[in-house]
Amino acid sequence: MRRGVFIIFYCLLIFASYFFVLKVKATTISPAKYLITLASGDTGNVAVTIKNDENTDVEYSFSVLGVKQSELGGPLFLSGLSEVESWIVPEIKQISIASGEEKNINFKINIPATVYSGSYYLGLAVQKINLPGSDVGLSGRLITLLNLQVAGEAREVLQINEFNLNQKLSKNREDFTFVLGLKNQGNVDLPLKGEIKILDWKKKEISNQEVYLGNNLLPSSNRRLTLIFDKSLSWSPVYFAQVVVDYGRTKQVAQKTIFINNLSVTYIIFGFIFLILLYLIKTKKKAIKI
Repeated sequence: MRRGVFIIFYCLLIFASYFFVLKVKATTISPAKYLITLASGDTGNVAVTIKNDENTDVEYSFSVLGVKQSELGGPLFLSGLSEVESWIVPEIKQISIASGEEKNINFKINIPATVYSGSYYLGLAVQKINLPGSDVGLSGRLITLLNLQVAGEAREVLQINEFNLNQKLSKNREDFTFVLGLKNQGNVDLPLKGEIKILDWKKKEISNQEVYLGNNLLPSSNRRLTLIFDKSLSWSPVYFAQVVVDYGRTKQVAQKTIFINNLSVTYIIFGFIFLILLYLIKTKKKAIKI
């Protein structure tokens, strides 16, 4: 009897799971990413495919968004970030797609003749319009990330804006926490690879550690990172910390070195007092000889 009840319950569970899967069908967009290369003054066209897997017909609208990077390197899509958004317009403003059908939506590209070469990122957005009688607004936004490369000379320039020791989070020789600020001043995205080196007072390397600097850094983007150096070090009154960043596809290097005082305030005060006493003793000895 119990076995029969268990089998019935198991079958109902499978049926409920299948029914739930059917219910969560939604709209999809493809491709997720798109790369196109054009020259200044050129025109072009890109298309995205919208598939309506919902159980009812859905009406969609289309727009173009600007892209900037978050501190972690991910894309943030916002309207009104730059004039680049005006280079691309959808051929149609909105469309109704029947349940189970898919449509190709074209976006026209018109690059001004005065534009510099480089990589430009945009979001091709598809938005589901709320049904009549529901709240006003847009929901269910889907985005294709467009990498628009304008042909020309690629400039790979990385600037280290900031590199310092976070005194509050650092624990002497056991755990150094650094803050690193980077800016891409070139016109192409930059792959990054980082390393922190610890040098002694003679600026001789005593330890090193690779650090993760995130995804490719987009042109004109800033990134601020917290980096932890957690290798144990032999004691030294002072250290030098050097960050080395390999960037770009041409493997260029940017680096910056800072001074780290490993002496506590107490040691410094005692040292200063000792030097004063030593000076007084030597002065007194000279006076006695005279």
